[in-house]
Amino acid sequence: MNQLTVLLAALMLCASAFAEYKTKKWDGYNNPFKMDKNFEDRIQNLPLEGDISKSGFGWPAYFWANKKGGIAQRWNSKNPEHFKYESPSLYSLKTMSQDKINELSPAEKFDILNGRYNYPTVEKVWDQTSKRASDWHGICHGASPAGLNHKEPKAKTLTNADGIKITFHSSDIKALVAYYYAKLSDLRSTQIGRRCNSGRISPFRARKACKDVHPASLHIIVANKLGLTKSGFIADIDSLKQVWNHVAVKYTSKIVSKSFPSEKSLSGTHRVYKVVTKVSYTGGVDPSVSAILGTENEKWDVRKYEYVLDVNANGKILGGAWISKERPDFLWRKGKETFDHSYYGSIKNLL
Repeated sequence: MNQLTVLLAALMLCASAFAEYKTKKWDGYNNPFKMDKNFEDRIQNLPLEGDISKSGFGWPAYFWANKKGGIAQRWNSKNPEHFKYESPSLYSLKTMSQDKINELSPAEKFDILNGRYNYPTVEKVWDQTSKRASDWHGICHGASPAGLNHKEPKAKTLTNADGIKITFHSSDIKALVAYYYAKLSDLRSTQIGRRCNSGRISPFRARKACKDVHPASLHIIVANKLGLTKSGFIADIDSLKQVWNHVAVKYTSKIVSKSFPSEKSLSGTHRVYKVVTKVSYTGGVDPSVSAILGTENEKWDVRKYEYVLDVNANGKILGGAWISKERPDFLWRKGKETFDHSYYGSIKNLL
């Protein structure tokens, strides 16, 4: 067999390898340019790696579970009480030890800082949470944009107008910023892809109903945000009904192979790329006294995605198809808050 025959056989093999994947163009919900109209989409100009995990942004976070009282949880107490505890009066606070004050919940500490000893934040959070809530219900939709837009906060001690000294631990501040983004922020978010509302009872049926974010959109957004502009984005990393929002902080992509287009490729396709991308997301962690980035307590959730991309003769990504079952549900980001709310605006003094 001569070299030309071998080459042609190899090319035919590569072409047939992707024939089973019918590639598609992204629809309006998945248009990556909704996130940034200036995104680069030529594959040769997209870096194959990027990392913002050491920038101070995108810190592993707790989602402040509703079934534990949200940010009204006394997470630092030796005997934590999540619901219907009695918060201290001003008189009690003046006689309490600093250690005991430090054990109060983030919501209590914030109300004390503002001199509100009827604890409106605690009451509001209790109205929004329940012991009967599902395990995954919380405010990850607030914790993720908090980590995306603000550097990880360190502990801070402030004194209120009545002379009460309050130490806000790192996770107390994270809780309050997350709460603001989840419950009070009126900034618009930009979402790529749609949420899947199918549960886990029949995952095969759910997979048919839930297409998840388009792989070409994922590739363009990952490479532009983490690779080119060194900024993050948020992903719902659960592909079915549950929503787990995490900040993407690092990625590596590998072009495994290239092939000629098949009959299932998009019109205008010059080459089909098979790609494997690993994305590191902020992990879920328990609340902590100190900041955790750069310590042994930082945690990352790594996901591996495999897909094919249709590329035209100029390198422009036209569309693609998923190979792996592992895939994010949707991607999104939200702008940075300035904390202008009349009462909760003082959160900015903690950052």
